[in-house]
Formats: sequence, structure tokens, C-alpha cells
Amino acid sequence: MAPAQRTFKQVAEEWTDGEMHRRFPDQVPDIDHANNRIQLDAYVYPLLGAVAMSELTRAMCDEVMRQLPARLSRNSRRHVAQIVSRVLNLAELLGYIDRNPLPKGWIPKPGKKKDVPILFAGEDALLMRTARVSLGRRLYYGFLHREGGRRTETAKLLWREVDLENGVLQYDENKTDHARWCRLDVGVAAALRAWYKLLGEPEADAPVFLDDDLKPINIDHLSERIRADLTAAGIKRARLFTRGTNTLRFGTHAFRHSFTTRSLALGKTDDWVRQRTGHTSDELLRYRETARSLEELNLGDVMPLVEAIPELAGVHALLEVERAQGATSSGDDGQGGPEGGPNKNGRSVSDRQLLDIVGGAVGDRTPDLMTASHALSQLSYGPRREADPATTFRTWRVQNAARRS
Repeated sequence: MAPAQRTFKQVAEEWTDGEMHRRFPDQVPDIDHANNRIQLDAYVYPLLGAVAMSELTRAMCDEVMRQLPARLSRNSRRHVAQIVSRVLNLAELLGYIDRNPLPKGWIPKPGKKKDVPILFAGEDALLMRTARVSLGRRLYYGFLHREGGRRTETAKLLWREVDLENGVLQYDENKTDHARWCRLDVGVAAALRAWYKLLGEPEADAPVFLDDDLKPINIDHLSERIRADLTAAGIKRARLFTRGTNTLRFGTHAFRHSFTTRSLALGKTDDWVRQRTGHTSDELLRYRETARSLEELNLGDVMPLVEAIPELAGVHALLEVERAQGATSSGDDGQGGPEGGPNKNGRSVSDRQLLDIVGGAVGDRTPDLMTASHALSQLSYGPRREADPATTFRTWRVQNAARRS
């Protein structure tokens, strides 16, 4: 097909599928196109999708803007215009057209920022322990709410970017093209270690965050799923679900907003927040007013993630027991010596201690050590020595579903 005969949709898909980035890596950045694809499918392709690039005119683009639903905000309308203009600029770059027909200034000016709701600590606790929400999504939500990462760069996080031993996170590729690292919250690091073990210790280039189907977290339409998950957790605060003239509903980005606001309210410095969120300007100033209001409510901080998610708390308990039993010490009182390690009965941790750990993790007191260990292993681990991560996770899903029912 001659370049000029390529349709608008064909050119746009070259962009959103990453083909243009592969051909022109210096001019076309590799970005997440989930939201762009949604806008193109909903508002642009119905009018421009089949139009040949050589026949596309400004009037056709104006018609796209005229037919946008009245409910869209100014910034949403601006985003659609930016997408249309970007595709035409790229068509010019690739030689499909001689010149972008849209004049300078065609893209609407940005509107004012709307207020984003935050999730309170108690609501977070409800969400994290709701078994009807997939474990993978709860971990993703909890991570965003405790580390403040961007939704896309977090969804793309690979195990090689997480130093589990030292609890350090290294963002390699991100929105600002500026690598950054930070120390993970202790509870987040412990939760990731438990998740890593639960998945069967995946390869370094495997994604960290998976949903129930063992596929990477899909952020397309995730805001709708989040609100459904909040409802499943019994959270009913109207502010999270209501859109107003100057307010938005709770969505994926709101976890990051909540993290920033909560951190400032708890006295964290701007530099501390920036190191984790990657803010590169004075954006934090607009969080200050909300942070002061949150400080007055005195709602406290969120729970450590490894404690907030019961399934991961169970795996973490087993890992702690194994670590303690792997140490060396002397002692004969069944408690282990000062350095840990086996006692005269060959155990580094007493049966009573192990029962306390396991019993607390499964939520009741199991009458004997063997039953307790087996119960927690089946609840959280799946087969302990299973080599295939997919089988391990599917086994856990079946067992967890049976436990919920």
C-alpha cells in the first residue's frame, strides 16, 4: 500500500503498537498507550479510522471534536485533540503526508486540575483483606498506596528491578526517562518476598504484578475495576464514587495521590516524597491543602502491607520460621539460643512459638504443629516444592476459592 493510502487507523496503530518507536527510537518514545487506545476506539476511529491519510482534512478533525460527549471534561477533550494531532505529526515524520493539516493552537488549552479523592487508612485495610478481590490486584493496589509509583511504571515492574535481599527498588524506565531508586517500605519489601516465594521464585525478567490469570496487571479500564473492588470490600464513602464539577472519582492514579497526601500529612519532607514518586516540579504544592485537612482528621498511617494482606502474612510467617530454623545456636529450653538455631530437640524455634506464628497467620489456634504447618502451607503456598510457578499459583487459587466458599 502506498504511504499516502494508509488509513488514519493504520498509522495510529503503528504508534500504539510500538512499531514507530522501534523504527524511530530517538523521535518516538516508548510509552504506555492504554489510555490512548481507549480514546481512539471510542471517539476517533468511528470518524477517521477508515480515512486515507492523503484525504484527511482539518474539517474532519473538527468534526471529531464536535461529536465528543458533553460529559467529557475540558482536559479529556484536550487529550483527544492531542492524540489526533500526534498521529498526524507522526504521519508527517514517516512521510505518509507532506504536512499536518492542523494549525498551531488547534489543541484546546488545559483546564483546571480537578480534586482527586484519597483512600483512608481504614478503607485500605478493608480492601487489602477482601478475598473476593484477587490477591495480585490487592498487592498492586497496596504497593501503589505505600510507594506512590506511577500506575504504568509499576505495572511494568520486573523482578530484576527489585532487590529483595536489601529491600531496594530500582526504576529503570519511567515517564521522566530518569532512573531512580529508593528503599522500599519494610512491610512492602516483606510482602514482595512472600509473593515471590508464592509464585515459585520467577525469573528475573518476569513481571512482578500478576492478576488471577497469571498475566501482567492490565491497566486498561482498571479504574472501573478498582471501584468495583472497593464496593466488594464494603467501602461505601460516596466521595470515592461520585464525579462532580470540580471533583473526580477514585481511580488508579488516586492511589498515588493518596500516598503523596498521606505522606505530607504525616510529616514526610518534599524530598522524601519526590524520591519515591518521581515528581520533577513543584506539583507537591497542590497537595498541601489536602494534606493539612487529612492531618486534622488524625486517621493515622496504613498497615504494613505484609500484615494487611492475610495470604502474604501467612507466607511471611513461614519464611520467618524457616529463617529462624536455619540459624545456629546453643540452648536446651525449646526456645533456641541467643543466636537462634537448633536446640537439643533439633528445632531452632519451639513448637509453641511455631504454633503461635502459624495460628496467628491462619486466624485460629491449630491443635498440633503438624496440622498447623500443613494448614498454612495449603492455605498460602500451594505445594511447597512445586517447581512450576503457574501450577503453584493455580493450586493456590483453587484452595483459596474453596476456603472463601
